[in-house]
Amino acid sequence: MKKLMITMLMLLSVLQMVAQNVNKDSHEYLPLIEENKQWNVCYNVADYYEYTRAYKWFGEDTVINDLTYKIIYASEKNSPYQWQIDCFMREDPATHKVYHRYTHYQYELLAYDFNLNEGDTIFSDLEPSYYLVVQSVNDTTLEDGITRKKIELAWDGYIEETWIEGIGSTTGVTHGMEWFLDGYKSFLTCMTVNNEILYRDNASENCWRQGTLGIDDIDKDDFLIYPNPAREYTYIDFGGSLSGEMEIYGITGMLVTKREYNGEALRLDLTGLQPGVYFVRLGNATMKFVKM
Repeated sequence: MKKLMITMLMLLSVLQMVAQNVNKDSHEYLPLIEENKQWNVCYNVADYYEYTRAYKWFGEDTVINDLTYKIIYASEKNSPYQWQIDCFMREDPATHKVYHRYTHYQYELLAYDFNLNEGDTIFSDLEPSYYLVVQSVNDTTLEDGITRKKIELAWDGYIEETWIEGIGSTTGVTHGMEWFLDGYKSFLTCMTVNNEILYRDNASENCWRQGTLGIDDIDKDDFLIYPNPAREYTYIDFGGSLSGEMEIYGITGMLVTKREYNGEALRLDLTGLQPGVYFVRLGNATMKFVKM
């Protein structure tokens, strides 16, 4: 009888441990992309210019290579919003992974893997020599009272970004693990659900930023870049109010080229540039164009 009691107690103990593990592993995956969400991401270019881009999914899907993607729209205007297609994203609830692809890429990138464990190493799809190590995996509870998985990713022991299930990355939402780019600075200022703030960056007083950093604005009414977006060339015109050395930066903040501007419209050859977002800087003025 005594042996039977001991056996039953041991069995109950094992069953309790199994139940705890099942409960722990049965955490319901919280989807990242939902129709009622909006992400505001602030981008910093060469520590000179900041701008905010908002991202949303309006319920539209598309099929690419037999895979169904959600169409992600973006706007750099907040009043009113001017939405344009930015990229495509899909998520697999079974594997807790999220993928994305740009409109000008022929392949998809792994954006998130919420099955990572502490000590795991993840490598960039674009540059395999760059990687991040999972520093910690914990739970966090936001204002909606829902517990979410939080993954902190480090480079050389320093936290570079944090992933929060259902929210995205603290560096943005559609980044596609491009954290390795030199000079790339971006952060998620706010994430809203039904226009109610669920996540806000601790250092952000508001959800929208626009303009130069620490430099007085000048009259920009006469500034033009056309066509924009452009494929082969674009004309840059500062309206005759400025002249001198003009610098062009990529979205990573890296200097691409320099040109002398004499006060007249300048034809800029774009055939040597990769598709993406670029910034033209002349004196205290900055303009943006998109190479398709």
